Amino acid sequence: MAERYSVSFDIRSEECEGPELLAKVKEVVRQWADNQLLPRMDDLNLEEPEEMGEGPYGDLSCHSYHWVLRNGRSLDIRLATQGIEVEAQIQVRDVSDSVGSTAAQAPGIISDLLESFDCWVGTELICRRAQALSVQEGESFAKEVLLSSERKMTVVVVTTNPEGRQLVDPDSLQSRLLGMARIVSYDEQTAAQVNKLLGRRRCYNGAVRVYPPGFTPTSVHPNCPIWL
Repeated sequence: MAERYSVSFDIRSEECEGPELLAKVKEVVRQWADNQLLPRMDDLNLEEPEEMGEGPYGDLSCHSYHWVLRNGRSLDIRLATQGIEVEAQIQVRDVSDSVGSTAAQAPGIISDLLESFDCWVGTELICRRAQALSVQEGESFAKEVLLSSERKMTVVVVTTNPEGRQLVDPDSLQSRLLGMARIVSYDEQTAAQVNKLLGRRRCYNGAVRVYPPGFTPTSVHPNCPIWL
């Protein structure tokens, strides 16, 4: 089964932790399913959702959900306590050869979870909006984010050409890739500051470039694709 969307992140809250936090996260998932999936079962061609229930997972407590869409895709959500946090794993897969578009698209539950909790990939907070980088932030962004050996999340850079145009809308792209990638946009002046440290793996003049975790200025092309 081809994987179309897959994320794993930690959910934190200042109000509660552990099993209590898990219960609150489960409630958000259930409300989302009741409000967004079940009323539209005919339109979405959904089969009845299968709730896998709670069970032990080593020293953890976990809860899983599984939905199958008759258009050839499935949605799986697994929640597990991880100390004071809750780890969420969310996947969308093709389960048949009849699927149309193969583009990644974050399921709506991701946005609902971000509204209710702080969600982290490593030390990076998942944001619902793309980041517009200023020229003053350019050099530190390159050093502390793009070139950080501790970065766990892919960064997609969207630059602006001299006419002020962009190849894609950063916020729309961020919405599609919630949890999978951090979208950052900047203009030509900021690009000049960022690119000082990137060698041949620069991005400017309206181009879009992917910087995966572990990126270095000598990364080979397939690991750092660019669209012009």
